[in-house]
Amino acid sequence: MGICSSCESTHVVTAKLVLQDGRLQEYSYPVKVSYVLQKYPTYFICNSDEMEFDDVLSAISEDEELQP
Repeated sequence: MGICSSCESTHVVTAKLVLQDGRLQEYSYPVKVSYVLQKYPTYFICNSDEMEFDDVLSAISEDEELQP
């Protein structure tokens, strides 16, 4: 005898954007960099996977979508 139960995971993959003030902006749908820059025109967006200490940051093209 035993108790059986199951649950379904509802994990949603999101693209995450850390703003200058430290807030986290998450997008659960495809969004282009140009859309984000309309809301934050003084910002630039880079890929955190390409960041290295004491290195130059490259901005992501406005035509690209944010990656989860």
